Amino acid sequence: MSLDLTCKLLRKRNTPPETVGATIDLSSAGVLFTTTQILMPGNRVELLINWPVPLNDKCNLILVARGRVARVDEGRVAAQIQQYEFRTKSSGHS
Repeated sequence: MSLDLTCKLLRKRNTPPETVGATIDLSSAGVLFTTTQILMPGNRVELLINWPVPLNDKCNLILVARGRVARVDEGRVAAQIQQYEFRTKSSGHS
C-alpha cells in the first residue's frame, strides 16, 4: 500500500526541511519508504503518513511515527518504529 508521507530528520541543529515520499511497506514495527532526503542508518526520523481511512468516515487521520533508520538502499529507507500515534489531520499537515 503506497501512502503519501512527509519525513522530518530529528536533529537539534541544522535540520534540513521536511521532504515528501511514499510508503512501500508498513507494519507496526517498521516502515519502508521512498524519499529524496539523504538519510543514514541511526538517524532519528518522524514520519507523517496520510492515513487512507477517515475516522468515522468523516475525519481525516495522519499516522505520526518516530523511530530510527535501520538501512538505506537506492532511495529506499527502512525505519524501525519506536513510537506512533494517530492524530486528526489539521490544515497544517499535507
